[in-house]
Amino acid sequence: MDKEKIHDFAIHWLEKYQDRETPDGELEEGFASGCISLGFGMDCGESFKAAYGSDAFSCAAALERNINRVWDVQILGNAVFSQWRYFTHWACSAPDREWFIIALSRLGELTK
Repeated sequence: MDKEKIHDFAIHWLEKYQDRETPDGELEEGFASGCISLGFGMDCGESFKAAYGSDAFSCAAALERNINRVWDVQILGNAVFSQWRYFTHWACSAPDREWFIIALSRLGELTK
């Protein structure tokens, strides 16, 4: 696991999610391929739910309450990828920016 690459990925996408001017379509470009190249898996969030509770996976408010308990970069990365896939492919809606801001911020902290 290359923590420097994961950190750069997290900061890059955190900035895009924080910028409310970034179109939703632009948030899709390169995100999945970045997750895959970093070794994150798409497990429908099962590993994250098991480790931190399904409430943390399902909404930003719950994630924010629990995020400081997350210490596993791989599990959080898998959750980020799974959540992105859920929004973009299964829910057919724009990703919940707040969830990603919280999760990518924590991913950046864990890898600096």
